[in-house]
Amino acid sequence: MKLLRSNWQSERYRLEKRVSTELPTEIIRLEHQISQLETDMKTLAEHRPSDEDGFSITLMNQTYEKRADAGEKLAKLAELVPLGEAMKVGEYRGFALRIRRPEMLSPPKLEIEGEGVYAAEIGASALGNITRLENLAKGFEAAKGKAETSLSIARGQLVSAKEELERPWAQEQELQEKSARLAELNIELDVGGRDNSAAVLSDEEEAPEREKPARERTAVR
Repeated sequence: MKLLRSNWQSERYRLEKRVSTELPTEIIRLEHQISQLETDMKTLAEHRPSDEDGFSITLMNQTYEKRADAGEKLAKLAELVPLGEAMKVGEYRGFALRIRRPEMLSPPKLEIEGEGVYAAEIGASALGNITRLENLAKGFEAAKGKAETSLSIARGQLVSAKEELERPWAQEQELQEKSARLAELNIELDVGGRDNSAAVLSDEEEAPEREKPARERTAVR
């Protein structure tokens, strides 16, 4: 039972860490992420194209309204960025636009930066890269919904963890009772052992000494 209590105590230490550090940190991070997304969604709405299917992007101070032309320009710009570095290449719907090239085996990334930073890989297809860029912007609302769900879960976990910390171990009383009974038995055994030892000593003291045999007299001639 003491092993069970030790396991419960270990779990309690883990919960205390969750309550004091991990969950509050996660909640703050998610709240900040949601705030960033809300701001960036407003920026996106303020720079919406007049035409529903309209498109406009500025690359190296030149505006492109055709997706194919913009995609080809992006591919050429990606080749100019040194490995391990990032370069601002323009703007898209109110956001700074960067190309980042990680290590040699990793594909370059297209980043849009507002309050938050959002990235997509640059592939071989010029039009495909523009589609990825547009999907980044369209994904703000879904990302916000996902963050809100995660925030709700984290807050619920924090409440549950705090409640769990207030509960004593369910078998604490049983353990205390058994420990007390064990202590009583040990005392009884200890007292009984001392009594038996005293009785043995008393018997030894009362036993008469055996008469030593008389020495045979030596005959005198």
